[in-house]
Amino acid sequence: MSTRKKCKLYRSRDGLVLGVCKGIAEWREFPVGLIRLGFILLVVCAGMAIWVYFILALILPLEPRREERRNYRARDEEYEELKKEYRKMADDINKERDWESRFSKGK
Repeated sequence: MSTRKKCKLYRSRDGLVLGVCKGIAEWREFPVGLIRLGFILLVVCAGMAIWVYFILALILPLEPRREERRNYRARDEEYEELKKEYRKMADDINKERDWESRFSKGK
């Protein structure tokens, strides 16, 4: 299994032009220079790559700010806690139903 954390594809706020290459590099953990070189080669060899770049710039959401990411993490942690509580309550209900069904069989 990979130890890489789950990361969504965003346009980077620190990018040179529109942040597409740096966003792709961060998403796949590649050197940003390699991605930029690939885009430049595609533009030189096949002029359509520039359109792909601008379409990606329009489609990809901008990377959330650090404060927003912290809020997302806090909400995710709260969600996980609520899931655990829900599972515990569901288990308690199932145990109670099991006991009720055992005692109601004799009646």
